[in-house]
Amino acid sequence: MQKYALLGNPVSHSLSPHIYDFFFHRYSLKYEYDLIATSVDSLAATVAALCANNFNGFNVTAPLKIAITSYIQSESVVVKNCGSCNVIKIANNSHLHAENTDGIGFEKDFLVNVPVSLKGNSVLILGAGGVVPVLVTVLRRHGFRVKVAFRTKCSNQYLHGVAMQTIPSIEKDSYNILINATGVGLAALNDMTNFDLLSGVGFYYDLSYGSIASGSIEQALSCGVVAVDGLGMLVWQAASAFKIWTGITAKSSFIGEIIQSLYAKYYT
Repeated sequence: MQKYALLGNPVSHSLSPHIYDFFFHRYSLKYEYDLIATSVDSLAATVAALCANNFNGFNVTAPLKIAITSYIQSESVVVKNCGSCNVIKIANNSHLHAENTDGIGFEKDFLVNVPVSLKGNSVLILGAGGVVPVLVTVLRRHGFRVKVAFRTKCSNQYLHGVAMQTIPSIEKDSYNILINATGVGLAALNDMTNFDLLSGVGFYYDLSYGSIASGSIEQALSCGVVAVDGLGMLVWQAASAFKIWTGITAKSSFIGEIIQSLYAKYYT
């Protein structure tokens, strides 16, 4: 029996258990996957408990993606360069190896959804959390011009050299692709500016999914903007985590089937 979990807060809404069901059942692997609400203050105790109880690894979500790096023994190049982690593999009940599959998930999903006419254009990312340096790296690699806007302050040292500004100081029509990495709806973020953040935008991508993102997605679609939430990214990054844990590479066609199945079940 392989044992995995998702650590973060909140986690009760997560579709991760359903997603991993697809992967583990397809390859006839016995496993369990727990949702464990964990704060930064309780992280050390939770990690110790997972090691003591023979867990094979775990996923990490907000607000722990940066904090978890204080407890690892080894890391991938991506984690070293971006300072955040969303996948841990545990060896010998003690050695925590950190990986980051957010970039792979984002790249796979974003590039198939962004309109061809907008490729290489100007992107504004809302938010400056642990996932954002990974997004910036992927976007720059594909020729996009990137700016980052934060709500109150930015302490992410891995965004050094990136064009930064506060959300209230965003200039209208200075971007045509908008990525929301805040976990907050556009309605609340619009209250921080003197114009609609969707003004002049051709593509809106929200890293959240389900009910958390639905209001923003509907708002974008009502404005005639092509809009996608982060469910596809979540599934693609889970496929990469599954490979890290098991060594098994899931076929792209199967991953596409999972995404379609989840949209059909939870979005209709």
